[in-house]
Amino acid sequence: MKKIFVTLSVVALMMGACNNANKAKEVAEQSMENAEIAVSKTMEKIENTLKVDGFEGSYEGTLPCADCEGIKTTLKLNSDDTYELTQEYLGKKEVLKDTYKGKFSWTIGGIITLDGIKDMSALYKVEKDKVLYLDIEGNIITSELAENYILKKK
Repeated sequence: MKKIFVTLSVVALMMGACNNANKAKEVAEQSMENAEIAVSKTMEKIENTLKVDGFEGSYEGTLPCADCEGIKTTLKLNSDDTYELTQEYLGKKEVLKDTYKGKFSWTIGGIITLDGIKDMSALYKVEKDKVLYLDIEGNIITSELAENYILKKK
């Protein structure tokens, strides 16, 4: 009788331990899922704080050019973080116009990086009604021509 009682007790303890292990596993899985959701929401909030309110739209200006009258530049920024950049070199015998399209990404301070741009700076600082063309290191241009590196919202 004692053997049966001891055997049943051991079986009951093992079943209880298995149930506890399953419950612990379920709790751990739920905790991981909750943590992933929290991280996702936090990342979304951070991404939204990097963006400048009302940034969507077209910005225009004429950038300085060493061997032409200027580079007429239009930058269209879309709410889905895509862009279209058109540059027309003014005063050339042949019409020279480049168009770039792609995605852009936000960094701290309202700065965007245009993906797919290789021959020039792809960095711009987005402000309320204008976009500043930045140098290749991400600095605001401060020379006497600084005003010419501003694209104004249409």
